[in-house]
Amino acid sequence: MNPELDPEKQFYNGHNPDLQNFSSFYRNRFLIGKENENIITDIGREWRDEQNLEKQTINGKSIWSEGAEATSSKNS
Repeated sequence: MNPELDPEKQFYNGHNPDLQNFSSFYRNRFLIGKENENIITDIGREWRDEQNLEKQTINGKSIWSEGAEATSSKNS
């Protein structure tokens, strides 16, 4: 694993071919509940939107910045 890159992004898209090849033999799956569709909820995206943060992945690195709305309000 390359500590300079986003760990999750190294498993696909060719950012870390050695790790991608090693992990490709393992299967993954989504967890689906019996009563509700999702048994795990990603609350990070909602929090990120509330904070007006944007995430971009550039060359395997996650770059966080303030959204355009926050930037424009600071400049006015």
